[in-house]
Amino acid sequence: MYVAASHLQRDLQQINRTPSVILQDALFSLHFTTFLATIFIFHSSEFLLAYTYMRDALSWRSWLISRDYLIALTAGVVEFLLEWYCFPHLKQSLLPWTCGLILIISGEALRKTGMLTAQHNFTHAVQFQRRPNHQLITHGIYAYERHPGYVGWLLWVMGTQMVLCNPIATVAFYFIAARFFRCGVRHGLWGASERACEGVYGLWGGVRARMW
Repeated sequence: MYVAASHLQRDLQQINRTPSVILQDALFSLHFTTFLATIFIFHSSEFLLAYTYMRDALSWRSWLISRDYLIALTAGVVEFLLEWYCFPHLKQSLLPWTCGLILIISGEALRKTGMLTAQHNFTHAVQFQRRPNHQLITHGIYAYERHPGYVGWLLWVMGTQMVLCNPIATVAFYFIAARFFRCGVRHGLWGASERACEGVYGLWGGVRARMW
């Protein structure tokens, strides 16, 4: 009789826990599936557009996957799994996920609009010599934002950590990206792009002054 009562009590406790467990499993799937889908869509579309407009420069680099990038993404996944195990309440809010999804969609739309507008004039690598069919694009999205590819990537990469509800990675990615853009404007990749445009096209300073 005592054994039967113990089994009944355990079954009742399990039933009471079931809705919470189901909710946690659903949230885990939502966060992680969104993250994986985001990564797949971004890199597949980057390669597809490179194949369409930059076929002469197509290589494995067209996937935009590097060692440092994989390390950063892996760190984000590790944080997600550790916090899910140790602090599951941090992952139960849909507000960060929603904000992250908005950033992902906005970033993808901005970057891909820039690529579709520039077409073969958009390259993954900074060009320091003008190709025969290369033109400076100043219409469409480029009339308002001179670096839609970089800004779109910034929004996108921030969104990938927000959909995972990763507070540490979100802050870390922000400061790393902010430092990249702050230093890059004068000395780094962004600055190299602008210096290359000035050297290749000559009129970049006047065009830049009309943009944001």
